[in-house]
Amino acid sequence: DWSSIGLCDFWCCSCVEVMYRVQAGEVLSGQSLLSEIFAGRIVVFLPRLSTLGIRACAEECIRDVLGPVDPLTAHSLPESELKQACKNLRRTFGECPAAQHEAHKFFQDVGLAADDLFWDKLQLRVAPGGSVSSVEDGYGPLPAHRDTWASNLGSQVNWWMPVFDLSANGTMEIFPDTFSKPVCNDSASWDFRDLVKCRKDGLAYPHLPTASSQGEELWGHSIRLLPPAGSMVAFSGAHLHRTVPADGTSRPTRFNVVVRTVMQSCEEQGCGAPMVDHMAPLVMRQWFSNVATGQSFGEMVGRP
Repeated sequence: DWSSIGLCDFWCCSCVEVMYRVQAGEVLSGQSLLSEIFAGRIVVFLPRLSTLGIRACAEECIRDVLGPVDPLTAHSLPESELKQACKNLRRTFGECPAAQHEAHKFFQDVGLAADDLFWDKLQLRVAPGGSVSSVEDGYGPLPAHRDTWASNLGSQVNWWMPVFDLSANGTMEIFPDTFSKPVCNDSASWDFRDLVKCRKDGLAYPHLPTASSQGEELWGHSIRLLPPAGSMVAFSGAHLHRTVPADGTSRPTRFNVVVRTVMQSCEEQGCGAPMVDHMAPLVMRQWFSNVATGQSFGEMVGRP
């Protein structure tokens, strides 16, 4: 019940159903924050100046691209038109210097030093309220997956922010019971090099490694994220999560900002979440660049 949180800075939920609140004035940042995330905690930073700045940039881009169309009913557009709008949104938001600046401020606020922090890129994702013919970069619902099945980096942290308020059937859900338990998946047959080649050749290839639907009953309960718009959710890339599947009822189109990070210090110290079922052949350090300098993560740590 978000209305009961009051002035708390954020809310934490552990993967063993232990929930606790951190009151305003208390600090969870830097290494202590990362330790909680690597232990399976889901941390929600309620709206603050930096996240509201990111949200404002995202909303401005959305309304500029969609014009008079209500963003929450954008799925009423012809799919080809919506896909093109989403491509324009990703480019416009990805090039927004104000959003980058506010993101830098946010990470500074939570004690993550820029010279130690690497990210992929600040992105705007769209999950249409209606059916889609295909999932593309930044567009469409995502099936159950761990981000770390693709990256092979146990220290990866996902940061996820809704631009507009969410509905229970139009958000993301996380399966905390699987955090340290193997889940049947196809990461052994997924290779980023094949993805790049197939896209270049115009061929179909899975967007990301995903969980097998067989055994879904073993995933346990799920947590549906319903923080206020402008909140920033932080969770380990090793958490199994997905877009809440369509249930036949009406739901709004969802817009959310995402970025993924790793820390050089964590890589050097071997810190991170459990890696229990990861079989992809590559470690994707090349996806990440330093927040301050832009240098590749692989170059910084001396590994490809």
